[in-house]
Amino acid sequence: MSEAPPPPEALSIDVSRPSDGVIVIALVGEVDILSVGELKRRTAQLDKSLPAHVVFELSGLEFIDSSGINTLVQTVKAIEAQGGTAALAAPSAEAKRVFDIIGLSQVVSIVQDANAALRPPPEAPASAAESGP
Repeated sequence: MSEAPPPPEALSIDVSRPSDGVIVIALVGEVDILSVGELKRRTAQLDKSLPAHVVFELSGLEFIDSSGINTLVQTVKAIEAQGGTAALAAPSAEAKRVFDIIGLSQVVSIVQDANAALRPPPEAPASAAESGP
């Protein structure tokens, strides 16, 4: 009798709020065309909490395809458009390899240390952004 193949790795999404104004979304498993709908649904629920600093903790990510990357980028951009900040944190070796190949760090913030990612990036003073040389 042959063994049944193992089931595909499901995506686990854990949302926590370790401090005021900080939301951590830990992704474990696979983000692909089959699981990206759940990720979109869960991140859409963030609208009520924004603006905030959102950290996508990716150390448990075993696989991510283009639909997953697209969803992360769109979500980060939507958070930023609402006045929040976001970072992808501690990507697994598999995810980091894909991110490096496509140059994702040129599009969104990627922080290797999950604890460092919990600190929102410093904001440039408005006067410095508006003043010229």
